[in-house]
Amino acid sequence: MRGNLRPKHAAIVIALSSLLLLLPATGARASLVESGSTLGGATAPTAPVLSDTICSAGCVALRRATVGGSLQVTGRNLGLVTVATFPGREGRIRVTVKPGSDSSVTVPVPPGARSGRILVGDAFGNRSKPSPPVTIESRSVLKTSGPLELTGAETVPRRAYFFGVKRPRLAFVVNGARPVNDLRIDVVNSAGEIVRSYFRAGVPRNTTQSIRWDGRTSAGGPAPGGKYSFRVSARSGERARLNRKLVSRGRQSQATVATNPLGFELYGYAFPVLSRVSWGDGIGAGRNHQGQDLMAACGTPVVAARGGKVVYKGDLSGAAGNYIVISGKASGYDFAYMHLLRPVRFRVGDTIRTGQVIGRVGSTGRSSACHLHFEMWTAPGLYKGGSPISPAQLMRRWYRQ
Repeated sequence: MRGNLRPKHAAIVIALSSLLLLLPATGARASLVESGSTLGGATAPTAPVLSDTICSAGCVALRRATVGGSLQVTGRNLGLVTVATFPGREGRIRVTVKPGSDSSVTVPVPPGARSGRILVGDAFGNRSKPSPPVTIESRSVLKTSGPLELTGAETVPRRAYFFGVKRPRLAFVVNGARPVNDLRIDVVNSAGEIVRSYFRAGVPRNTTQSIRWDGRTSAGGPAPGGKYSFRVSARSGERARLNRKLVSRGRQSQATVATNPLGFELYGYAFPVLSRVSWGDGIGAGRNHQGQDLMAACGTPVVAARGGKVVYKGDLSGAAGNYIVISGKASGYDFAYMHLLRPVRFRVGDTIRTGQVIGRVGSTGRSSACHLHFEMWTAPGLYKGGSPISPAQLMRRWYRQ
């Protein structure tokens, strides 16, 4: 029966399916999706979930877009999204959406759209709950600045860590037709998704400007580890092109990140020993061994795998020797470093940054060779009811970064 469906009938079926996206999820349709029932033998996908909505083109500010511009909607289960609806004068306005990734999709702002919350839906009839609100304004509010060019750009460090000793910093010089320009600086991931945005008004051309990123997304959480890049644009969304000398210099670079001067890497954790190591005993190796041993020469620097607050320190001469415990920033873990060469110089309550030197490999306490004993404890933490977990797999990943 389905194989004999005529083109005219197929078009009607598609139109009815699209109409379902705008109807309330009630009755039989609601129970079908909510119960996880199958459609023609295939399980209906999970409904889209929206976490944030920010302007990506035609922008007045981070969440102030103009008609004809576009929004980047982030969340989960967005890979099959096909439509979006906006508030309008006489009801919701529907627009077609090009497929995106599972975590983000770009939505055009249609004529007649008004400020408020948007909804997205997929071809199976699933629809999201309303997005965070966004302001929609007329295109006339944008001030064109003419073509922009980056005549100077440098990103340092090329490898950075969340809550690290040094935050990713872009220093740049922009030139354009206007003496001053309103700019937008985005942090984008390797998939081209906007992770964080900054707006600068009245930036004089041919002056050095800088921006630092704290490693957090627009939603406030830590950004995933990986490759990133800064992107400089006019506030209207027109991207600044790189000067030819910068492009040439980037191609000759031996950096491990993107071959442009705007690229860098960000990771959530640093490997705690600044040298090659031999992997010793792991968790459960006996005598209540609750962490991972890293064998290295005495005096090798030890750094914080994750920055945070010092919660314990001291000298347990019959066990851990000189040690320090840090509650990792936004991680949910406590990190313990034991058998350090000397007593730590920090006090309880001090702030430590990811990658900061906190001591040196030693053999104090109950130890027969120079090594770092490293432990990770789940919330609420060491001595507070948390549990130790094996850090070996995570540490090997940090080692390969």
